[in-house]
Amino acid sequence: MSDGEQKVFEVLEKSYIPTQTLYSDQYGNLVPGNLTKTTYITIKAKVLVTNEHDKLIFAEEYPLVTNISLPIITDNYNYSDFVVGKVE
Repeated sequence: MSDGEQKVFEVLEKSYIPTQTLYSDQYGNLVPGNLTKTTYITIKAKVLVTNEHDKLIFAEEYPLVTNISLPIITDNYNYSDFVVGKVE
């Protein structure tokens, strides 16, 4: 993903883990019928940010902090439900 001049988002690594989420019923019992298949996708990316008042800002308006979702759309994928897990 670029802003027309330079790359603002670049995927460096990606991996996935298929898993299942087990939910409990209204009484707290774990019921096998409540299994939901889930795939955890991990992406390590390099993003272009600016530093404003000691805060990292992505795309001029989104603070780059953990536990938020960023609106990132590339030519090949829409990263709509991804959550920032770590900032290095």
